[in-house]
Amino acid sequence: MLGSEWIGTQIIGWVATAVGVIGVGVLTWGVLVGLVELARLEVHRMRGRDIAHERAVVRQDLGYYILLGLEFLIAADIMRTIRHPTLDELATLAGIVLIRTVISYYLTHEMREAGRLEGWRNSGKSPSTAEDAVGDTTD
Repeated sequence: MLGSEWIGTQIIGWVATAVGVIGVGVLTWGVLVGLVELARLEVHRMRGRDIAHERAVVRQDLGYYILLGLEFLIAADIMRTIRHPTLDELATLAGIVLIRTVISYYLTHEMREAGRLEGWRNSGKSPSTAEDAVGDTTD
C-alpha cells in the first residue's frame, strides 16, 4: 500500500507543478502581450492619436490574464496541500487563497464595471479579440 500511496503523491506533485507552470506561463504571456500592445499604442500616441480607450482595453486584457493565471496558481496550491495536508500547510493555503481571491474579486469587479466580461461572454470571443467585444476602436 505504501508504494501506491507514494506513486499517487508523486503524480499529484507533478500535476501540481505542471499546473503552476501553466499559471506562470499565462501570467507571462499576458504581460508580454500587454507590453507589445502598449508599445504599439504609444507609437500611435506619439503621432498625435488619442489612445485612452485602447489603453484601457490593454489594461483590461492584462487583468484577464492575471485572473486566469491566478486561478491556475490557486489550483496548483490546492493540489500541493492535498499532497501533504498538515495544519501548517492548510493555514498557508488558506492565506494564499484568501489573498488571491481578494485580488481576483477586485480585478473581476473592475472588469465587470468596464463592461469587459459581459462583452466577452456575449460575443463568444476571447480577450485577444477584445476590441470586437468593446466595439471598433479605430474611429
